[in-house]
Amino acid sequence: VFQKHGYDDVYRTTNYEFGWIDDYNGEKILFLDEFRSSFKISEILDYLDGQPIRIRGRHYNRVACYDTVYIVSNLSLKEQYTNIQQSEPKTWAAFCRRITAVYDFDKSKEIPVNKFTGELKMPPTLIEIADDEDIPF
Repeated sequence: VFQKHGYDDVYRTTNYEFGWIDDYNGEKILFLDEFRSSFKISEILDYLDGQPIRIRGRHYNRVACYDTVYIVSNLSLKEQYTNIQQSEPKTWAAFCRRITAVYDFDKSKEIPVNKFTGELKMPPTLIEIADDEDIPF
């Protein structure tokens, strides 16, 4: 993510507690690293909606100016929000619709081996990426 966008344009967090946004300074890229269903589903839906939003911080709110979000996790998409998938399928579908691409990386090669793009209504079926394609980030 940093290689593609540079350090100045990326706000990375692994802290998903109240106040996670306190150091945000208008970066265009939001990098949610080590994500494990880390926000309440209602919050992540707002954060990924693409509409202007004020995010509550500890001392003051921040206006979200990011236009791209990367969610990076050792868990697959189908392992995120498993309780929501079962109890609130429409909410799960709304979460999936906000995701435009899913990449699955091979641990040994550290390159994407599968890619899905398009509107997600259910967890995606991943498709292979050609060897000559560039890494997307």
